[in-house]
Amino acid sequence: MRKTFLYVCAVAMLAIILPSCLGDNESTYQGTREFGVINIADNGVKYAAVGSGLNQGMYVTWDGISTYGKDDAVLLTYKVNSNNVVSGNVLMAEYATVAEGESFPVADQKNINIQVVDTTKQANSAFFKTFNLNKYSSNNFFSDRWLFSYTAGLKDGEVLTARFYYDATKQVRKNKTALPDNAAIVDVVLTKSGTAVGTTTKTEDKMIVADMTSLRRALQPSNLDTDVTKSIWFRVMREDSKVDAGYALTYIENAGYLLYSKSN
Repeated sequence: MRKTFLYVCAVAMLAIILPSCLGDNESTYQGTREFGVINIADNGVKYAAVGSGLNQGMYVTWDGISTYGKDDAVLLTYKVNSNNVVSGNVLMAEYATVAEGESFPVADQKNINIQVVDTTKQANSAFFKTFNLNKYSSNNFFSDRWLFSYTAGLKDGEVLTARFYYDATKQVRKNKTALPDNAAIVDVVLTKSGTAVGTTTKTEDKMIVADMTSLRRALQPSNLDTDVTKSIWFRVMREDSKVDAGYALTYIENAGYLLYSKSN
């Protein structure tokens, strides 16, 4: 009888303890080097919109966030608990850090230049080894900031610069046929400056943030009776030692999307 009583008590205690433990686990989240963009709520609370976490997207603030300005981007390492609400749906992080070199001030972000661009080899041309879209949101969750990474070769003394262009006169496939409906190509041109020192080529591995706001405006549909999605392609000059020119014009199809929501 005593054994039965102890067993029932043990089961009852587990019924009380386990949900509590599970609840704690489900309400906490730790993120490592997650992309986030700084914004300011209507009540003045500054926060970062980060693209992961408890609901695959959350708003996080922390003690040191005042050093960042609106629309600055960061790679944030942090821990939050869903019960630690500062205001509205903004959570106060238990800790949050941004490593050196992993913040992207507005002044350093790349704009999308709406203009004609020459995509042939120039005297100052440099070529991508790799080019990737790492993080973005089709809506305005990241304030239309997209995170990219690339690798490219350069020599000591040289500086590489990536620029983004939307050229309405070059919106065709590689074979010169028309793009699919609701698709657009952005050219990313890499150039080098400075004076090379020596002959040894090293590889630069870099992350950059582009502000897609001007592209969103340029592609704005005239009619929004329904939601409209624009597919964004990228065209880059990629290093290719197998051809005489040293590069190949490479198309990255359907890399990301811009969502235009139906008008109310």
